[in-house]
Amino acid sequence: VSTQSTWGFNLMKIEKSIVLAMVVCLFVQLHAEWSPIITISDPKSENTFPEIYIDPATKIAHTLFIDSTPNEFRLAYVKVFPDKSKSPIVFLEKAHRARLSQIIGEGDGKHLLVTYDAKRTQGDNNACAGGVSNGCYEIFFTESFNGGDTWSTPVMIEHDNPKDVNDRKGPRIIYIKETQETLITYWPNGPMAYTIRKTKSSSFTKEKVFPFSKTTAYQSVVYTLNENKEPIIHFTYVNWTYPEEHLMYVQSHDGGETWVGLKDLVFYKHQKTSDVFFRPYMIANQDIAPGKVFIAFIWNNNAHIMWSTDNGKTWSKPLLTHKGTGIAPRIQLCKSIKGKSTKVYQLYALKDAEKGSHYVFGYLDIESNKYTDLEMPFTYYSFNWDYGVDCYENGNKISVAAILESDKDDPSQIYMAFNERSEMTLSEQFTIAHKIISVSYTHLRAHETSLHLVCRLLLEKKKK
Repeated sequence: VSTQSTWGFNLMKIEKSIVLAMVVCLFVQLHAEWSPIITISDPKSENTFPEIYIDPATKIAHTLFIDSTPNEFRLAYVKVFPDKSKSPIVFLEKAHRARLSQIIGEGDGKHLLVTYDAKRTQGDNNACAGGVSNGCYEIFFTESFNGGDTWSTPVMIEHDNPKDVNDRKGPRIIYIKETQETLITYWPNGPMAYTIRKTKSSSFTKEKVFPFSKTTAYQSVVYTLNENKEPIIHFTYVNWTYPEEHLMYVQSHDGGETWVGLKDLVFYKHQKTSDVFFRPYMIANQDIAPGKVFIAFIWNNNAHIMWSTDNGKTWSKPLLTHKGTGIAPRIQLCKSIKGKSTKVYQLYALKDAEKGSHYVFGYLDIESNKYTDLEMPFTYYSFNWDYGVDCYENGNKISVAAILESDKDDPSQIYMAFNERSEMTLSEQFTIAHKIISVSYTHLRAHETSLHLVCRLLLEKKKK
């Protein structure tokens, strides 16, 4: 600030005010800042089960959710661009009654892959033989090679026997870009199963059943690379025989042909039938955290995270992140600016007797093993177990996107918001603050941001 500016006072006399203003500005900058809430869905439809994938090449958020009317359950797709604008809703599936889904990408800005479960025949509760009262779900697959502008015709990748009465639900998918293999895991009312596509142009194999799993449900799959840059597939799932439940882990070194290293990570014995069990969600990112795998889950009716830093050979003890019963926690690895630290951001739908049902948000710093709660302004909540979080680098900040469902609306809607977090430390920002140069008041106002406004108002108050 120039002493010859129109303020007309000596800079030295307001040194304490500058320090105070900088502290306030730094607090605001380091605090979580949420963008305005974006409505993704059609307000005339009932909307559930949101999913999100942010492509690191384009910073575009690709979202999925179920858009339902009295006669249809359609798989809807919407892009949200870095400027927070969005594309029109496109329906990837209209012929079948869609439900749970997942979207991933190769990371090149073009190749996107989607899997979901859906009833064989739209609106037909007896699509499977055997008189199944609620119909029969199968696994479907579609993909795009132009960043979501167009999509392949959805294919049913598993129904060897049309008279098969088994549901196949909750699919999870990975794409191994080093080998071009695609693997989809799912739950066919019994031991966990999976199918593999060896190349982009080949078909999926017949259903394979994990030889070690018993009565299971929730599961998750990711991959990393070993020291020779060869893929390791990591799979976690829940084995249960009430009242006992086990969070299990296993891995494959040959593209899913065989599985080794079976581990019983966490054991839980139900105290009552209303207890919420593990519902694991696993993440890994070879580019951000080589050889590291993270699992978020519910244990003793509280949210936890545990991790491996050696490609699944050993695992940490579960770290408590949020107390209280909720739905499956969702986590995502975020690459820090300048590579100083890596954070795992977590979104968790929590049932709280005092605050009511709401979402909580925070991050795990994997260098310090410390979990930090962050401000979460959403009061929206749904007891559906799908919601999502993803992130990308944005200048000197990390943009963390949360997508979630509100069943407080009628019909329920899908909302999204971005959390902008500075990666600059206090010392770095104070260093910048002390590099004072002489500029005019007019110049300052012309380039003023919302953060600078706090500083200016404090200084003007001191002047008065």
